[in-house]
Amino acid sequence: MIHNIFPIKLYEYNLKDLSLNSSILDKLSNEQFIDNGNNQLPPQLRSYQTNHYLHKDDSYTSLYSWFTDCINDFANNEQLDCDNLEITTSWANKYPAYTQSHQVSHSHRMSYISAVYYLTPGSPTCFNDPLIQRTNNSLEVHNNNSRSALVEAQPGKLILFPSWLMHSSHPHQAQFDRWTISFNTMPTGKINTKSNSSGNPSCILDVK
Repeated sequence: MIHNIFPIKLYEYNLKDLSLNSSILDKLSNEQFIDNGNNQLPPQLRSYQTNHYLHKDDSYTSLYSWFTDCINDFANNEQLDCDNLEITTSWANKYPAYTQSHQVSHSHRMSYISAVYYLTPGSPTCFNDPLIQRTNNSLEVHNNNSRSALVEAQPGKLILFPSWLMHSSHPHQAQFDRWTISFNTMPTGKINTKSNSSGNPSCILDVK
């Protein structure tokens, strides 16, 4: 499924076998959380992150194999001129029950395509209109066009989005923990060799 917002395309994929989520959550319960910069926030607002290399842990292979299939489908649909899109960093996020834990608005630097995968229900993810500044300090006539788009947290849902797109999550106040997995990708191998019609060598990369 493709969601056209602002207009920006978000790619949605849905895992068929949701029983996999239970085993993943069991494994994540034993992971250690890192200092992700949120340690200064009050506990009721703070989210928690695991290390950023879950994709290299063999115990999560079954889920990351599916992520790779989704990434390959995205690359084929977008006709990306690169050999591969590869996951470079990946981590799990925990938003504790009975809190207002959330993510503030941010983007993922040094990445091409990023993702959020929902292991549980919970508060939605909010994607912000990148042109929200277009009416700053000028005449603004309000209309019904939203300056944000919400994606509901549904177990088994994977959303791929441009890494530069600002996003956040609403405060999580449910009686259960909200869990997601995030990852970043970068193109690798030979890049822009087929579609470089200008012949400019500065457009071509070979990333190992």
